[in-house]
Formats: sequence, structure tokens, C-alpha cells
Amino acid sequence: MILSCNGLSVLTGGKEVLKNISFEVDKPQLIGLLGPNGAGKSTLMRALMSLIPFSGQINHQGLSDGGADQNALAQKVAYLPQERKVHWDICCRDIVMLGRIPHQPKFGRSSDEDRRIVLAAMQQMGVAEFADRPYDSLSGGEQARVLIARTLAQKTDVIIADEPTSGLDPAYQIEMMQMFRSLIDAGKTVLVSLHDLPLASNWCERILLMKDGALIADAPPVEAMSTALMQQVFGISVAVLPDAKGPIVVPVDKYRK
Repeated sequence: MILSCNGLSVLTGGKEVLKNISFEVDKPQLIGLLGPNGAGKSTLMRALMSLIPFSGQINHQGLSDGGADQNALAQKVAYLPQERKVHWDICCRDIVMLGRIPHQPKFGRSSDEDRRIVLAAMQQMGVAEFADRPYDSLSGGEQARVLIARTLAQKTDVIIADEPTSGLDPAYQIEMMQMFRSLIDAGKTVLVSLHDLPLASNWCERILLMKDGALIADAPPVEAMSTALMQQVFGISVAVLPDAKGPIVVPVDKYRK
């Protein structure tokens, strides 16, 4: 089993913000996590990384409940949060090198292999030219690509990415989803939260659909993004367009009864 959670719930301020979430991933997949603002997507991702208290069970490739050892977890799962602010004045290469820390001895130095992996990750995300530039000097989209390069440098079998396409232009959004798709072909699993319905339906092979902290659907895009479910979860009407890769779901109007 690559990833599983059973009865996952989270209380915040006495309110249940995640409600008995259960799902399993038993093969490499690109999984889209969809839902309106406040649905609990980011909370779910943070719970999967053991960054917040939760009840229920989580298993990452045999590491139960996220594991008490965060370093052991970081060798199995890479996490890309929404927040792109970096609170240090360092260059982009050093940002990406942070992804190698879980694989280094405590207080150890970066090896030639670490540097090779970092360069390859930066080249993959098209940010190698920014290696010596201060991170804060980049645009929001460039920063996003640097942080994804850091995630790739971590060399895990699972990546959890919270709205990684936010702030990217359409070309880079497509390029990123293509990159995620290539990772699946290499045997990795990616759980990615998205707000772009066409992007999710075009690239993801499985959708987890959330509303009000609950898992509403867990199915292929054509089922999880049906007209009825999109009305229920987002309050919108959608059109399903044919495409060579499969149906693409496009929002067309606010749902009107």
C-alpha cells in the first residue's frame, strides 16, 4: 500500500473540520483533490504529513500514522504547501538543496550526488538559470517552480502538493501537470489540490472531491466531476467536452434551480 487513511478526522477550535476521511492508494496515480474554499483540502494534506493533530489512522508505505520521526516521513513523502514565503535571504540553489536534508547525516554537508540531484531538479523545472539569484527576487510563478524543484530533489515516491499551479500562466500549468504525469509513469504518486476543473479533468486519473470537511466522491474524473456533483459541491453548471485524452469538464454558469 502506497498511502492509506482510515477514519481521519481533525478538530480545530472544537469544530470538526475533517470528518471521517478514508481512502487508499495502491498504485502510482495522479490524484486531484478538489473542493471549494474551506472544504478541508489543505487540512487533509497537513494531516497526511502529521503537521497537525488528528484522529484515525494514516499509513505511508508501512510508516504508520505518519510516523513519529519526521525525517523518516520526509524520505517517503514530499510536501509542497500553499505558502511560498521563504524566511531566509538565500539563493535558489540553496532553497532546492533543502530537499536533500532528509537524506543527509545530521549536520552533514551536501555531497556531489546531492548537488547533481539539485541541478537536475532545477533543470527539470526550468529554473537552473536562477540558481545564484536570491529567491525573493523572483516572480511568484518563478518561486513556485523553485519550490517544486525542491520537492523533486527530495526524491520521494509520493508528492503532496497544495495548489502548485496557483499563480502560474497556462503554459506552465500544463507543463507542471505534464511533469506530474511523467512522475506517475516513473512509479511515483502525486496528490495535488486544484481549483482549475479543466486542468484536473484533463490530467488527473482519479479525483477526491471534498465539501465541508467530508469526502463526497472518490472516482475517475468523469464520475467525480459529474453535473450533479459539481452542482452539489460548487453550485455551478458544467459542460463535458470530448477530447482525445478523455472528457474535459468546463464550468459554464452558476447553478440555477
